[in-house]
Amino acid sequence: MSSTERAQRITFSGSLVVCAVLTVVSTSLMPDFSGGSTDRLEAIAAAGTSATVSAMLFTIAQLFFAIGVVGVARVVGDRAPVLAALGATAAVLSAFGHAVYGGVGLTMVDMAKDTANHEAYAAVLAAGETGLMIPFLVMGLLGTVLAIVLTAAALWRSRVAARWLPAALVGFVVLEFAGSALSEWASYAAGLLFLVGFLSLAGIVARAPERLRDPAPSRSGPFAEAVS
Repeated sequence: MSSTERAQRITFSGSLVVCAVLTVVSTSLMPDFSGGSTDRLEAIAAAGTSATVSAMLFTIAQLFFAIGVVGVARVVGDRAPVLAALGATAAVLSAFGHAVYGGVGLTMVDMAKDTANHEAYAAVLAAGETGLMIPFLVMGLLGTVLAIVLTAAALWRSRVAARWLPAALVGFVVLEFAGSALSEWASYAAGLLFLVGFLSLAGIVARAPERLRDPAPSRSGPFAEAVS
């Protein structure tokens, strides 16, 4: 294995691990964001340092999310090229949209410190969430759903992973974006599935065949060993 191939494995698999850890920690420290903009600012102020750490980790995690999913796409692209490419594209768009909103979250941390002006700041935030921020919010949320679902479909089609892994990734999407509205336990379960899923993906990428750098390997080639 060349040093370039080794660096690719470390970069892609390491990004998946870092993304999983940062995302789960960020979510666990996130204050209660139910209610309006004023309520969220008050929740951030009450949470203190943990809210700051949560916002920072969430924003940083987006870079590793994009790199990690692109790495998975390189692994499964031999047998599911269209699904892999679409999943990677959605991941990049998701990371961009969420990174923009992450910047807003960091700004909210500073706004929350000025308790006397929460109402004014809330009006600015509400205007943004119904105006210029909408495309980025949609890009982040929809991009995440599509990236994970398409990556799960690519894993299922390529057969480079056990069947439970793509099912776990789809389960995360269902619990996080549908179940969490019904029960807080759904959020905990979603976080567990995300952590286990992305750590498992990191292992798959780390053990991928040596021709990971080849953008267009033959359909009968390097992944036969991984599947067998």
